[in-house]
Amino acid sequence: MQSYDLKEQIGRGSFGTCHLAWHRAERRMYVAKRIPVHQMAEREEALREAQLLSALRHPNIIAYKESFIEDADKTLVIVTAYAEEGDLFTHIKRARESGRRFRRRQLLDWVTQIALALDHIHALRVMHRDLKTQNIFLGRGGVVKLGDFGISKVLERTDDFATTVTGTPYYLAPEVCTNQPYTLKSDVWSLGCVAYEIATLRHAFAADSLLSLVFQIVNGTCPPIPTERGYDHRFAGLVSVMLERDARARPTASELLRHPLMQEHL
Repeated sequence: MQSYDLKEQIGRGSFGTCHLAWHRAERRMYVAKRIPVHQMAEREEALREAQLLSALRHPNIIAYKESFIEDADKTLVIVTAYAEEGDLFTHIKRARESGRRFRRRQLLDWVTQIALALDHIHALRVMHRDLKTQNIFLGRGGVVKLGDFGISKVLERTDDFATTVTGTPYYLAPEVCTNQPYTLKSDVWSLGCVAYEIATLRHAFAADSLLSLVFQIVNGTCPPIPTERGYDHRFAGLVSVMLERDARARPTASELLRHPLMQEHL
C-alpha cells in the first residue's frame, strides 16, 4: 500500500475487509479489498477475482484499478473505484425509515443499468451469482455500478450450467434452491428480486428460517407491488417475467433490455 493512505474500514465479510484508500499522487479515493490468502486455494480464488475484475470494463461495473500481494504474500489487495453515493441497500434502508418510496423513473433507470451490466458480463460468459442490493453501488450522477465479483463463475460457453450453490438466500433463484443446474438466467431472477425490493422496500420472498425461505422461493408467491408512484401493471409485468420460476421461460439480460419499459431508459 505504498501509494495509498489506508482510511476507515467500510465493510467486512468472510473474504476479509474493505477500506477506503486515498491515493496520494492522484489525490483520489479508492476502495481497497484486503483478502488473507494463507492457503493456496484461497490465493487462487482471490487472484481469480482480481483477474476477472480487470477484464470487466463497463460503465456500470465498478472499475478495477490494480491488485497486489503484500505482507510477505499473505494478503491480496484489490483496488477498485469508489462509489461516492454508497450501496443500494443503504438507500433502500433510508427510504424505508423515512417512509418514502422511489419513483418509477428512478427505479427503472437503476434496473436498466444493472441489466446492462449483466448483459455485458453474460456476453463474456461470466455469472455474478451474488447479485443483491449490497453489491450494487451508486456513483456520481446516478450511475449504477455492479460490484463484488468474489463468487462469480466463468462458464466455458454461455449455455453451460453451474451447480455449486452460492449467493445470498433472499435473492437465490428456484433452480439454485433445488440444486438443479442453473445458468446465467439465475442472475436475472436476482435482478427481479432487487427490482421488487426497490419498489416495495421489502424482500420479494422472506421467512423466519432458511428452510421456509427456500420453500417460499420455490413454491410461494410474492405480495403484489402497490400501484403507487406509477408502478402500474406494465412495471409489475416486467418484474414478474424476471421472477419466472421456469428458467427456460425467464428472459436473458439481453432479452430483458428489449422490454419496452427498459427501452425508454436506454
